[in-house]
Amino acid sequence: MRYLTALTIAGGLAMAACNNAEYAYVPLYVPTPDFDEEAGSCMFNAMGDPAIDITMDVQYARILDMVTIVENRLDPIEVTLGGQNQGENIKIPRSIQPLRFDFQWECESTGFQGGVGPIVLPAFSIDKPFCLDKRENVTGDIGGVDVVPASGEPVGPGDRGFVSFTPVPAQLGQAFFDFFEVARLSQKCCDEVGGDCADVGTGSGADCTALQDAFDALAGPQRLSAKQPADVQRFRGFSTYVQSGARYPVRISGFIEGLLPTGDLIVSSRFNREVDLCSGGIPVQTGMGTAATSCADGGPATICLSRAFQPPSF
Repeated sequence: MRYLTALTIAGGLAMAACNNAEYAYVPLYVPTPDFDEEAGSCMFNAMGDPAIDITMDVQYARILDMVTIVENRLDPIEVTLGGQNQGENIKIPRSIQPLRFDFQWECESTGFQGGVGPIVLPAFSIDKPFCLDKRENVTGDIGGVDVVPASGEPVGPGDRGFVSFTPVPAQLGQAFFDFFEVARLSQKCCDEVGGDCADVGTGSGADCTALQDAFDALAGPQRLSAKQPADVQRFRGFSTYVQSGARYPVRISGFIEGLLPTGDLIVSSRFNREVDLCSGGIPVQTGMGTAATSCADGGPATICLSRAFQPPSF
């Protein structure tokens, strides 16, 4: 979504063309935070290095925050007054206050190498994919579109600052978790009938029954069937990303909207960030037996941006 900001005219002088608002608000990158393991605290530095990877393990986290460094490339404007105030200079306020983030989810092409296709979240929709595969769907007819609040201190002309937003709130994080659980149950149902998903119509054991229960709970009764190979197959391939350490890449793509002190809306250049999704970790042998390590292990950005959430039980 793009807007052209109406630029204020002050003192009879229009803001210069080099101050085109379309290029004035620039998300630079997600910085690597300084993480204090003992205190469990995170600090973000506006001059920090870009984060290498961000992974959300839905077995342990249900919320993902995002912090990006932004730069205000507007030039300061000073107007010299005439008349009785001749010679007096006033500065036009040109700081940008972040307001919201308008974005969509895109599927990385590498996520299609195994033929699994785009994510479909049955808790939200079974009729459209959650993320956009640009190779086939360039119109954006997807379920993964949202607008969330953005926060941060106003950033003045020529300065850098932070903008924070939450692209994965708890409801979406839970939907990701449920999606991977359906994928796991789909594989188990296929295994139950001998490994060939074409035979799930004969499945009546505990695993295929559990899959049907999950289908009904998430999508509604009789909208998906554990006895229909096509329904099972659209989720089974994603079982690869459960307990294996494998990660499914998706990308957050959108625009940060902000406000000038004049009340004018200004829209950033495009923000893009890959996030890897996974569920659980690689089983490892320890002195106490078998344990699972998080597939999200190994990066301060992941530690600082992902949050655990346990939905209330009834």
